[in-house]
Amino acid sequence: MAHKSCLRNEARYIPVVHASSCMANCKHIYFQTPYTGLTTTRIGWDRALTLLPYGELQRKHTRLAHEGLNPIALQAYRQLQEYEAVVLLQEIATIPNDFRNHLRR
Repeated sequence: MAHKSCLRNEARYIPVVHASSCMANCKHIYFQTPYTGLTTTRIGWDRALTLLPYGELQRKHTRLAHEGLNPIALQAYRQLQEYEAVVLLQEIATIPNDFRNHLRR
């Protein structure tokens, strides 16, 4: 930690070299996701990529997300998305009052 004083204002700071080495050595402290309790388990979000703690499972999920959501892979989903959009519009036209259930399909 360093100390500077200028015009009677004092400041303490951590030099960049020290801070980066500390972050590298203590990544398990700085890169943990917050504890969310049983709520995530009850609603099925315990394996959500954004809520996983840093580790092997998080790296595996990140790798799978990159493989499945790259521009080339997304082209394969286009035909399915168009089909589902047509089905949704037909259902809404047939029974408009059941809009929420149509979206959950």
